[in-house]
Amino acid sequence: MAETAFVVLQREFPYEFLATQLSFLCSVFLFIIVVTIRMLLEFELLVDPERRDTGKFVICTSIAFLVNLLAFVNPRTLVTMVYDLAIIIWTQGSSSGQSLLHMVSIMAVMGALYFGLKSAIAHNSKPKEE
Repeated sequence: MAETAFVVLQREFPYEFLATQLSFLCSVFLFIIVVTIRMLLEFELLVDPERRDTGKFVICTSIAFLVNLLAFVNPRTLVTMVYDLAIIIWTQGSSSGQSLLHMVSIMAVMGALYFGLKSAIAHNSKPKEE
């Protein structure tokens, strides 16, 4: 017998529980990041020299909030959650005969991560034109 509903959900529905938890956390984090970027761009907090300190305040506050939220809500890291979800998808796909589709799904996510990081690194390493 489980002590709480949280334990029951985690034990009986590992895929659904982990996928929902990961989706919710990513959505909250991305929402906070988007709001921060919108504030910086809309009010020109990093362009205007008089507002630069306010922009740094907004960035530091958002980082502090995100890190505190991550530490409070999630005892595991997001990377661990993604890894566990990939393992669950792979094992459930293997047992149900859909391992090829799940393998393609996992490979597509890995490709998206690779090319996303590659383009971000290439974009940051370009010399700035004057």
